[in-house]
Amino acid sequence: MSDPTSQGVGGQSRDGEVRVSVRPEGVFLIVTPPEGAGHPVSLPAAERALAQKEIIDIDWAAVHTALEGKSGTPVLVAPRHPSLDRDAAVEVEVDQDEMEAYLIIRPALGGRKLTVAQLEQALQAAGVVEGVKREVLEAAVVAQDTGGRFLVATGRPPVNGNDGYIDYRFSVTGPTPRPLELEDGRVDYYTLQTVQNVNAGQVLAVRVPPTNGLPGITVRGRPLGAKAGRDVRLPKGKNTDANPEYPDELIAVIAGQVTMIGGKVNVLPVYEVRGDVDFSTGNIDFQGGVVVHGSVTSGFVIKATGNVDVGGSVEAATILTDGDVTVRRGVQGGDRGRLVGKNIQAKFIQNCRVEAAGDVIVDEALMYADVYSQGKVEARGSKGRIVGGVVRAVREVSARVIGSKLGTHTEIMVGISPEVRAELERVSQELTQRQRQLDEVVKSIRLIQEALAAGRPVPGSDGERLGRLVAAMNQLNEAVERLRYRREDLEVLVNNAGVGLVRATETVFPGVKITIGPLTTLVQDEIAKALFYLEGGEIRIGSA
Repeated sequence: MSDPTSQGVGGQSRDGEVRVSVRPEGVFLIVTPPEGAGHPVSLPAAERALAQKEIIDIDWAAVHTALEGKSGTPVLVAPRHPSLDRDAAVEVEVDQDEMEAYLIIRPALGGRKLTVAQLEQALQAAGVVEGVKREVLEAAVVAQDTGGRFLVATGRPPVNGNDGYIDYRFSVTGPTPRPLELEDGRVDYYTLQTVQNVNAGQVLAVRVPPTNGLPGITVRGRPLGAKAGRDVRLPKGKNTDANPEYPDELIAVIAGQVTMIGGKVNVLPVYEVRGDVDFSTGNIDFQGGVVVHGSVTSGFVIKATGNVDVGGSVEAATILTDGDVTVRRGVQGGDRGRLVGKNIQAKFIQNCRVEAAGDVIVDEALMYADVYSQGKVEARGSKGRIVGGVVRAVREVSARVIGSKLGTHTEIMVGISPEVRAELERVSQELTQRQRQLDEVVKSIRLIQEALAAGRPVPGSDGERLGRLVAAMNQLNEAVERLRYRREDLEVLVNNAGVGLVRATETVFPGVKITIGPLTTLVQDEIAKALFYLEGGEIRIGSA
């Protein structure tokens, strides 16, 4: 009967306490005073303590004396009646689901107290064999003078198994379009990262199997079963399958765009843009083919490994692919556009760089374009014409009209790979540059040597500088020799070029420069239905 919130000695407080002690010579009441701001023992508290011990024939005057004295000295308040003595008793109570067991202790009245062994025997008699708390048994023995109800055993409830689930290795809702932040802090608004590309064999999802759960048990030893978790299947869709080595992994069978359709994981070989490629889509970088129902606007880039089909037009944009490029309308490159692919086809191409591993076909015109083709270049149809620019092809260049009445400079090259011809041009330019540098170094060395031989001082020259010039000369000599050998090899390829044709089915105009293999001719007069070909070491003109 103490109040731990009251202050007493050392800053602590405690209410007064009352205790009943049953002895052979009688029943004694022991009252201790409060400490600090604690409350003294009241008469009702003393009455309750005596009633709990079932004491009779109480001397209430003695009780008042004990309460007033509060000295902690035992005060005889009643005689002992041995006929009323009884031993302490214990009852075991088990709840309905057998998950909890309680000890209900009735304190001794002058009789014998309970031991831990007796409490254990009572539990065994009640069938309580699981989850018994030894510390509660010991605490109940200590506190048995006041009796009470003690939670002495608890069962172990079953733990149901976890359901299996799919661990997706991509965003099932699709990536959130956001501009690409560059390393220098700038933001690229042309790149929104909207495509989830995957490669063949890439893991797309992993099946995490269910668990069986943990069985439980009641305090009486009755087992409680646990439910196993529900299983899941790999969400196989188009172009996906289980990994043969790890069946719980779902992998892509092909490269493409991964997406969720109807709860299934699919890899689509074609990425489809319903409208234009613009700031709403950003640049497209896709492992597969791309279909654009609209147009590709200026500044944007499409990179693909499959065919690229544009239903509209292409502005000053870039398309790079390993497959074919088809533009249903025209290409207005604005001198910044670039098309790279296998076979390239468009309604017309203007002011654009075109690089094709195969053929380049236009329905109307090639105008002021820079074209490389490993196959043929053809401007077909009633409007087919090639005007301005440079067109290079291995096999053939053909059009209804080549050049214009205005004498627009138009250059056609056939009979050799454009790559070989471009490398020859590059090697020749580099050789000229290195030879010029070599001449300057040799000249400087000669001036220094002449001055030193004549005993004339040369400002800024010494042995160290002369050594550096000699080292540079040796390096340039090696570079010039290497470039000369390479140019000779390329010239052999050009001079031994295969058959190449240039065909104008209606007219070729003056100002058109035609190169077949190593030979070049400039058209001086308008020629109808002209076919240019190489024969007998010269370019001949026949009828187309």
